[in-house]
Amino acid sequence: TGYYVAGSTPGTDTIRVTDALSATATATVTVVALASAVDYSVTSTAGLPASGVAGETIPGGVSFTVTNAGPGDGAAPVSWTVYLSANAALDGGDVVVDEGTTAALVDDGSTVVNLSGTYPLSPLGAGFLIVAVSAADDTSPLNNTSTPKAFTLDPRPVDYYVSSVNHFTGT
Repeated sequence: TGYYVAGSTPGTDTIRVTDALSATATATVTVVALASAVDYSVTSTAGLPASGVAGETIPGGVSFTVTNAGPGDGAAPVSWTVYLSANAALDGGDVVVDEGTTAALVDDGSTVVNLSGTYPLSPLGAGFLIVAVSAADDTSPLNNTSTPKAFTLDPRPVDYYVSSVNHFTGT
């Protein structure tokens, strides 16, 4: 078992393979350009905040950037999900903060995705925001998750209202 890495130029190449017993064989490999190679990734999380308040509206301007590194133009819509993670690893315990889709991107195209809705009610405290993207035509899905960004989900402030005070003794 082995791998053959070809350059980006289409054509043919002859390779020679040697096994553990020093037996050799040759093969002709045809390199075909993959014109539809689409490679989506999250290229910026600079627009994601460092903190938010549980149950409060996500303010305008909270965003991240998705890019298609190509070399092909995308044809399928790009799905995205922003997670709140307690441990900086995308896993089943993470909570969805927001999700949606954006249009396919051309080669080297990018788009800023704005979040909306409300922050989840939990988990409170220090955590991480992680963005994941996917598309049916993405040929390199191993780089579709952002680097975790530190985030703190603060509890909602409590505002007590005292309707009346009873005083039974003294002045």
